[in-house]
Amino acid sequence: MPDNASPKARAVQIGTVLVAMGLFFTPWLFAFAEHGIATGSVWALSALFLLVGAANSVGPATWTPLALLVLGLWALIAPAVLGFGFDIPAAFRTHILAAVLAWVGAMATFRGRGWGNYLPG
Repeated sequence: MPDNASPKARAVQIGTVLVAMGLFFTPWLFAFAEHGIATGSVWALSALFLLVGAANSVGPATWTPLALLVLGLWALIAPAVLGFGFDIPAAFRTHILAAVLAWVGAMATFRGRGWGNYLPG
């Protein structure tokens, strides 16, 4: 991580990597590993979270908040688009949690860059 990164930026970087690692294990933790499409979707999200976290730790990436917002949007709509929706409740909840965590990371990054004036709260 860059030495001049703010504590909030460091927290987002570390949090993104931790979310990626947690997502990787959720198919086994929540017993939906036998559902290929749901597992593949969670693993793809995990890899993308890891990529965003790793890229942001090398140097401050201006695209990080946008990438996290897009990841959150995909995590939210993936169950419907991929067709497993409410059929696999654990996978659905995992995707919703991933979306929320991505958006929290994006909002924290926005606030860390002085864009907080445009955000509520």
